[in-house]
Amino acid sequence: MLNFDDWTPGHKSRTQDECFAALEAVLDNNMNDGMEGERLKMRGVLFDHHDDQAAVRCCKFVEEMLES
Repeated sequence: MLNFDDWTPGHKSRTQDECFAALEAVLDNNMNDGMEGERLKMRGVLFDHHDDQAAVRCCKFVEEMLES
């Protein structure tokens, strides 16, 4: 079984107040939570593409499915 914390870098808020405090801390720190490197590492593990073409690939996939 996968450990949620291992696959989701960053603060885990358990209450609304914790969520608001975490958001405030990120906003106060110029949108930086110090976890960018960890998120980039996970992106490399989980995704084949790192571009802005996801919608294009999805549309192409649907079109190909409709043609078959």
